[in-house]
Amino acid sequence: MRKEVSLGVALVLAAATAFGAGSIISSFPSPISTYGKGLDYYGGYIYHVTNANTTCYQTTTTGSIVRSITFPSTMRGVHFTGSYFWTSDNTRIFLLTTAGSIVNTISTAAAWYGLAFDGTYLWGSNAVTDLITKMTTTGSVLASFNGPGSMNGDMDWDGSHLWICDWPSSGGLYRMTTTGSVVESYVPPPGPTSQPTGVCWDGNYLWFLNYNTPRFVYQMTTMITNVMPSSLGKIKSIYR
Repeated sequence: MRKEVSLGVALVLAAATAFGAGSIISSFPSPISTYGKGLDYYGGYIYHVTNANTTCYQTTTTGSIVRSITFPSTMRGVHFTGSYFWTSDNTRIFLLTTAGSIVNTISTAAAWYGLAFDGTYLWGSNAVTDLITKMTTTGSVLASFNGPGSMNGDMDWDGSHLWICDWPSSGGLYRMTTTGSVVESYVPPPGPTSQPTGVCWDGNYLWFLNYNTPRFVYQMTTMITNVMPSSLGKIKSIYR
C-alpha cells in the first residue's frame, strides 16, 4: 500500500511539475447551460447544480452524463458524501438522500452561494456580505471571516483547507485556511475561462466552472496535488 501511495503521489507531482501550477490540462462542456453555480467531486464523478432549475447532474470527468437527480429546489452549492448531499438554496441548507429526497432542512438568515462539508462542520459562502461562515450541521454559526474578494462563489474542502471562487471582482480561485488566510491563488486568463463560479477538488486537481458562455468545466493543476481529502471515496479514486 505504501508503494502504491508513493508512486501515485510521485506521478501526480511529476504531472504538476510538467504543466506548472495553474495550468489548465483538460475541459468539457457543462451539462448546465444557464447560471451554473456549484460543483463537487466524489468517487470519479463530478456533480453540477444551478439556481436556474432543480436538476443536479452527475458526470464523468470527461463530461458524459451518468444520471440526473431532481432536487427539491434550485441550488447554488453542493457537497456529496457518498451517502447523502448537502446543498444550499439561498437561505436554506438541505440534507438530501442520494435520490434527492429531503432528510432535513436548515433555515438561516444568510444568502448562501457555496457550501462545503469537512466531515464535521458545514462551511457556507455568502455573496452579499462576502463572509465565509463555519456552522454546525444544525445551522449554528461558530465563526466567520471575510472572503478573498468582493463576491464569494462556490467552495470546496480539500482535507485541510477551503477552495473558494471569487467572481466577478477578481475571477480568482483561492485556497484559504479555516481562519481566512490565503495560501494559494490563481486567476484564470481572460476569455472563456474567466469568472469561475463553481469549484471542486478531486484529491489531485482543481476543477472549476466558468460563468461565461459557453460554460465549460476546467481541470487545473495546483501547487498541492499531493494533498489527500478526508473523504475515503475521493482517496480511493486516486489509485483506481
